[in-house]
Amino acid sequence: MWCPARMDAILGAPAMHPIFDSLDHKKGILLASLIAIVGVMLQDAAQHIAMSAVTRIVVGFGSAISNAPAPVLLAELLPARARGRVLGIFFSCFYVWSLAAWRLPSLLKLIPSFLAICLLPSVFESPRWLTSKGQDAHARVVLAIMQGQIPPDAMAETAVRDIKAVMQKEEEACPRNAWRELLATPPNRRRLLVLVTFGTMISTLGNFVISYYLARILDQAGVTDTNTQLQISVGLNCWCFLVAMVGSFMLDVLGRRQQALISIAGMIVCLFVIGGMIKAYGQGDNAAGIYSTITVIVLLQGFYSFAIPPMTSLYPSEI
Repeated sequence: MWCPARMDAILGAPAMHPIFDSLDHKKGILLASLIAIVGVMLQDAAQHIAMSAVTRIVVGFGSAISNAPAPVLLAELLPARARGRVLGIFFSCFYVWSLAAWRLPSLLKLIPSFLAICLLPSVFESPRWLTSKGQDAHARVVLAIMQGQIPPDAMAETAVRDIKAVMQKEEEACPRNAWRELLATPPNRRRLLVLVTFGTMISTLGNFVISYYLARILDQAGVTDTNTQLQISVGLNCWCFLVAMVGSFMLDVLGRRQQALISIAGMIVCLFVIGGMIKAYGQGDNAAGIYSTITVIVLLQGFYSFAIPPMTSLYPSEI
């Protein structure tokens, strides 16, 4: 079945690199927000299903290309001591919007993009981008402010020199060919493998079976009342947001790999248990078995939220 929600990702992914490299981070976010605004306005004016599907792709395209500059800008601005929890919270907040979006008219989905445009003037540009454009003094000031060292001290000067040294090595290894750089050296090939594996993993963990088919699973578990299903769905989103917030603060305590392993191991166990319980109680009237099944579904989504949403923006940026 053709799915516009996936088509925007297919179109947006190749466009991230040329847009991101030709514009600075803030202009990339601005462009993404403007595309999303146009898409939402067209979506609100859609007259039939085909137009609605096409405009959904436009909205998703704007969202997709924002996935490059926004987390990278945060990663380059934030000091290492705060990067884990802030970038973890950054992506985990999608749970907040998911709670509101299904209740809001399409036109009100302009709010996030308008907020982004309004706040952009107060956001610093990336020190790395500033250095690449020869604005070393500006880069030193930004680094000093983000590190809490005003006026700029020797640490900011050293950081700018380090950035320039790394960029010079990159240019010498792969001049004017960022695509070739992905495969140019063994470390880069390993990074690419890790990123591709991570991106594939977060889409195939099994929690989407619960997210997309929750109503059907609840039907099979014997919970058929629409209001009860809605309450469970809303409560599940609130639970996931809470766990994701806790997970964001635990990233620097447990470490990225260990936290991900805990999350995935817990999900594996829960998926097996859910399958068995739906088989045993899905067609029966055992109330204890039915609500035990729902409890394990809650645990499954909790294990997912503990590591995967917080790491979705953080881990690729750091790698």
